[in-house]
Amino acid sequence: MAAHFRIIPGSADDLRQALIKFGSRFSTFLSGHEHKRYIHALGAAGRIAQSTREAIYRSGPLSARDQLAAWFAQLDQRNLLNCRNAEYSADQFLGMLMGMDLIRTLYHVAHSRDAKANARRVNLVVDDFLALHRVND
Repeated sequence: MAAHFRIIPGSADDLRQALIKFGSRFSTFLSGHEHKRYIHALGAAGRIAQSTREAIYRSGPLSARDQLAAWFAQLDQRNLLNCRNAEYSADQFLGMLMGMDLIRTLYHVAHSRDAKANARRVNLVVDDFLALHRVND
């Protein structure tokens, strides 16, 4: 997924499409069987050393957030996104994409969204995020 952050969109429309593409892949990843099993295993990870859990966090979720934040900072510099606090904006975007899906996973509750509904949801999230980070002309 980090490959999305290497390309700087040429326009606001390109940016929207890039965010939708990333959001769709991220949502698919989160709702996948392997990720759900991983989250459940982490929940039962009391026997795993704290340093190991922190290393997994740093190399996984934190690394992804930092790459997204760096990309948002570049987009801000190119006046494609109003994103003065890139880390906060990356946290916000990822949180919007995760929504209640992470909670459902933690509680072992099935996700009831089909592919069309997921696409609609990702579009709404991207549009809301872009509205919050609109570049002032």
